[in-house]
Amino acid sequence: MNQGFSKFVNYALRVIFSIIAVGVVGMLGMYMFFQNSIVNIPLIAVYVCFTLLFIYALRKKIDCKIILGVIIAGGFLLRIMWCFSIKNYPASDYKTIYDSAQLFLQGNKSMFFGTSYFARFPHLIIFVMYVASVIKMFGSQSLIVLKLINVIFSTISIYMIYRIAEEIFKDKKKSMVTVFIAALFPASIIYTAVYCTENIAILFYLISVYIFVLVMNNKKNDKYLILSGLMLLIGHLFRMAAQVVICAYILYILIYFRKKVKEKAKCIVYVTASFIIPLIIVGNVIVYTGITDTKIWSGKEPAITSVLKGSNLKSAGKWNEEDAKFIENNLGDTEKLKSRSKEIIIERYTSASPFEITKFIVTKVVSQWFQGDFGGSYWAQLDTKNDDMIIDMVNKGAVWNQVFYLVIFGMTLIGLFRSREYLSNKIINLLYIIFCGYGLLFLIIESQARYGFIVSWLFVLLPATFMKNNKQPLL
Repeated sequence: MNQGFSKFVNYALRVIFSIIAVGVVGMLGMYMFFQNSIVNIPLIAVYVCFTLLFIYALRKKIDCKIILGVIIAGGFLLRIMWCFSIKNYPASDYKTIYDSAQLFLQGNKSMFFGTSYFARFPHLIIFVMYVASVIKMFGSQSLIVLKLINVIFSTISIYMIYRIAEEIFKDKKKSMVTVFIAALFPASIIYTAVYCTENIAILFYLISVYIFVLVMNNKKNDKYLILSGLMLLIGHLFRMAAQVVICAYILYILIYFRKKVKEKAKCIVYVTASFIIPLIIVGNVIVYTGITDTKIWSGKEPAITSVLKGSNLKSAGKWNEEDAKFIENNLGDTEKLKSRSKEIIIERYTSASPFEITKFIVTKVVSQWFQGDFGGSYWAQLDTKNDDMIIDMVNKGAVWNQVFYLVIFGMTLIGLFRSREYLSNKIINLLYIIFCGYGLLFLIIESQARYGFIVSWLFVLLPATFMKNNKQPLL
């Protein structure tokens, strides 16, 4: 059964990734020929130098621990240099969060009640409280500290990616190449300058995946799945999209974990209960303590509205004025909003021709995954003056970032054609399942490039499937 499922997922991803690859190339062409983006020679020179040093170290057989340390230090340096080369301030949604955090410290909780912004999207309340705590401790230096926290968590994530690669591929060369990609991955670097919590969330996602892989490889007791679930929950509180990973865990246990049905059921309970029960507790605590009147998993704006925006064929499933106004006008009547949203969604999909639906799906899938920095440059530089940035990533870094992404995406695509990878090394299929889960989620809901960043680490791990196995021992 597991081989049949593996082949099905693999063949489906070959088609999907091939289509996305065309989009990645097309995006590169757009940057070069239509947006007149400049090829940043100094930026490329930095990457080339790092790459040459890495190859030299491998060929000279320098101690892998030293190479690992240098790579992580280099990744930290790149993140610090970028992060503090731009004097930016929170913009758009992030400005709303930062301003609300300041109001919260003054005792104003109105933004968490009724149909206000955070009552509509209560999953952001933890984010606001986190920012508020940083402001309270560091005052006028809070923005610097928020960036520094992003840098620290992003750097630790480099090491966690190495540990996961080590467990999945059991190959020294693959692990070293993976950590090298992680250190230089443009999206990970760029997002350290964005006032978001994805960098924090990603680390806990990775820790959870690492523990899960250890259990699946029979290196840890099944009860460690409780810890895996708890780590995932922490990440979920900072970026509420981890339910997809939980579903991937359950699916992997059912299909690939070689244990009896009773043992599998116990494992599923461990990982789901340790995720769901604390989430319910946290959600109820912030209600009972008077912080909000809304559970963090159930906003005043029902989840179906995101599906509504995601079904708009005219806007390619992106945010649009038409749906935004409809939602705004019906916020006072939740049941009506739900029922009308469902009717509109059904009408859109049933009234469109098969060709229109196919075009819509392809466009939405490609546009979600074809941008090499996952929108990071845009969000880092939004409302920032040219005089306040040393490196203009939007206009002078886009080409290189896209080239880097094209290379690792191409490696991932070619890796899908190496059947030995996913048939003999079953744990790789966990990564494919996670991608499929997020792919389906983003196909259904409103589409934004930044949404994919939370799972961008998959494109750091999966390029290793392109490489042949090396029999040298691990560190």
